[in-house]
Order: sequence, then C-alpha cells, then structure tokens
Amino acid sequence: YVTCFILRLITILTFQVTSNQSTAHDEHNQEVISIHSTAHDEHNQEVISIHSTAHDECNQEVISNQSTAYNERNECNERNERNKINECNEYNGCNGCDRCNGCDRCNGCNGCDG
Repeated sequence: YVTCFILRLITILTFQVTSNQSTAHDEHNQEVISIHSTAHDEHNQEVISIHSTAHDECNQEVISNQSTAYNERNECNERNERNKINECNEYNGCNGCDRCNGCDRCNGCNGCDG
C-alpha cells in the first residue's frame, strides 16, 4: 500500500512539473512571437510611412512645379496682354506726351522724353 501511494505521488508530481514546463515554454514562445510580430508590424508601418511620405513629397513637388510653371505662364500671358493693350492704347489713342510714356509710335508724340 505504501509503495503504491509513493508511485502515485511521483506520477502526480511528474505530471505537474511537465505541465509547468509546457506552460512556461508556451508563454515564452508566445512572448517571442508577439515581440517579433510587433517589431515586424512596426517595421512595415515605418516602411509604409516613409514610402507614403516620400510619395506625398514627390507629388507635392510635382504639383508645386506645375503650379509654378502655370503661374509663370499666366504672368507671362498677363504681361503680354497688358503690353498689347498698352501699345494699342498708346498707338491709337495718344493725345499728348504725358500719356505717351516715351512711345515714339504714338500719333503726335514723337518728341516725348522717355
């Protein structure tokens, strides 16, 4: 009877130790997997973030360059239109040297200082 009791006690203790080791092993693996997964996610997010930022900066730069070119064209067109209007007004409607602005094509304004 005593021998049977001792054998049963040894079996119970062995099972408990094995169970504790298994749990500890699983927790360790889960922790490692979790850390690895988190690091992997952070890396992906960082890469995505950097890529996204670079992509946005590139787009903004392209948009900015296009806008600048568009603005330059507009300014150039506006200057040309103003010059044409001024030339037309000066040439066709110049009634005195004060309005001539030195334009020697204006009627009667050949002697303007300018």
